[in-house]
Amino acid sequence: MVKKVPLFVSMVASVCLLSACSLLGSTDAKAPSASNSSNSSSQQPSNSNPANSGSNPSSDPSSTDSAQNSKQGDHKKDKDSNVDTNVDKTTLTNLYNEAKQGKVAGCEFPVGTKLQEIIDKWGEPNGGDPGTAVYTKKKCSFDTDFSDTNTEMSNLKVVAVHGNQAKFKKIKIDHVKKELGKPMSQKGKVMIYQAEAFKLKFYYDSNNRVTNVVVSK
Repeated sequence: MVKKVPLFVSMVASVCLLSACSLLGSTDAKAPSASNSSNSSSQQPSNSNPANSGSNPSSDPSSTDSAQNSKQGDHKKDKDSNVDTNVDKTTLTNLYNEAKQGKVAGCEFPVGTKLQEIIDKWGEPNGGDPGTAVYTKKKCSFDTDFSDTNTEMSNLKVVAVHGNQAKFKKIKIDHVKKELGKPMSQKGKVMIYQAEAFKLKFYYDSNNRVTNVVVSK
């Protein structure tokens, strides 16, 4: 014979069953949330620290500018240091070879020429004293044997030729020594070489640059 369960007990059992199902559903709903939180955290970039991005010197604009300025300075230094070495070496060779004939390269009249001969070809000098004839445009001047007893222009002869061409002034005295060797003598700011029967003289300034070239007996 089957015993009948009281109605009250049946109702209590149903309520307990429903509560248990509700609790299980709540736990399952929260689980995906925790998983999503973990995934989100793992996707954050590892170099998010701004200090790391600034620690690379190559990304610093001031570093790049400094390097470029340094290169420009080196280039300028190289350019400045090559000024003297770019002087045409044949200039000094020509000066020496012309000096052996009593001339300064660029001045066609040698030592011993009559002053009147120069005047006949180049005209009257535009400067100088009674013993010197200066031709500014020709970059040449001539010392003569003028004296108290020899004043006639037709008798005056050239005893020294001066040349002050612009290309001579690019030469440093050290460059002269390098190309022509040790001078015969040196007096103050004048360096003298023997060129056969004539003397080749280089006058230079405090910067050791040639200012004037003279050929004389």
